[in-house]
Amino acid sequence: MIQSSAKAFKSYPGYKAFTIETILLDKPLGFTLYIDNGEKLIKYVHAEGMLQTDTKERLIQNDVDHFYIATGDSHVFDNYMIDNLCTVLNTPGMSKSEKSAIIYSSAIHVMQDMFESDISASKIMRVKELMHETIKRVISSEVTAASLLQLSTHDYKTYSHCVNVALYAIGIGHEYGLNEEELHTIASGAILHDVGKCRIDNCIINKPAKLTLEEFETIKDHPEHSHSILLENGETNPNILEIVLMHHEKLDGSGYTKGLGKNDISFGTQIVTVADIFDALTSNRSYKNAASFFVSLKTMKVQMKTQLNLELIDALIKMMGRA
Repeated sequence: MIQSSAKAFKSYPGYKAFTIETILLDKPLGFTLYIDNGEKLIKYVHAEGMLQTDTKERLIQNDVDHFYIATGDSHVFDNYMIDNLCTVLNTPGMSKSEKSAIIYSSAIHVMQDMFESDISASKIMRVKELMHETIKRVISSEVTAASLLQLSTHDYKTYSHCVNVALYAIGIGHEYGLNEEELHTIASGAILHDVGKCRIDNCIINKPAKLTLEEFETIKDHPEHSHSILLENGETNPNILEIVLMHHEKLDGSGYTKGLGKNDISFGTQIVTVADIFDALTSNRSYKNAASFFVSLKTMKVQMKTQLNLELIDALIKMMGRA
C-alpha cells in the first residue's frame, strides 16, 4: 500500500496511516477515512463521502494531520493515489521526502499488480504515464532519482527491481543532460525490461540457490519474452523495444541474446544495462546478500570494465550523491 510520507504515526493493527495532504478535497473517495481520538480509531468520512475544504481546515486547526484506512481498502486507496498523482504532488508545502514516497510507492504498486495479475496495454500505458510524471519532477528538482531510491529495501523482487532500474536509468540520463523525451524512452524500456520473466517458471525465477546451466539458458530467454509482450500489447517505439531486447548485451560481445558489440548497442540500452547490473548487485537475494555500493561499483569498474560504459558508471556515482 502507498504510504505518502516517512513520518511516523501511531500504529493500529489492521490499519494504515497517511498524511492528510494526500486526500483531494471535494472528490469522492471510495474508502473510509478514520482518525485517531487518542484512544482508538473512529470513522470520520465514509467511503461514499468526500473530504470537504472546511472539514480539512478544522482538522488541521485541531492538530489532526493524518488519516487511517483499513488495510482491506489498501488497493482502492493505491489506485486513488495513482489516478490523482499529479494533483497530489502539486499540494502546496509537500516535502521532497513526501513526494518521493508517493512516487516510489505508486511505481511499486503498478508493477507489482502487473506481475501478480496480468500484463495489458492499459497497464503498460499507466506505467509510462507514471514514468513521465516522475521525470517531470526530477527535471524540476522537486525530487531526485537518488531520493526516490533511498526508499528501496534492496530486497530483490522482479517488480521492485524494474522500478529501481528505471530510477537509476533516469538519474544517469539526467546527469548526461538528456531531454525529457529521451529520458521517457529510456525509463519506459527500463521499467518494462523484465516483464518477460512472467513467462518463466517461478521455481526458476525464485530459486533459492544458484541456477543450473539449463535453468540459466531458460532465464536468458526473458529479453525476447519481454520484447514479444510489448509487441503484443501495441508497443511501436523501436528504442523501447531495443532496450528490452538488448539490456543483457555487453560492449565486448560477451552478453546475450545476440552477442552484440559496442557499435550495435544504443546509448539508452547501455544506460539500462548499467542500472540493471548495479541494482542486482546491491539487492539481497535468497542465495546471496547485497553487496555494498562501493563493492558493487568496484566490481563494475574493474571486473566488468570491458563490458560496460565506464562513463555511465561515473554518472551513476554522481547521481547517487544528489539525494
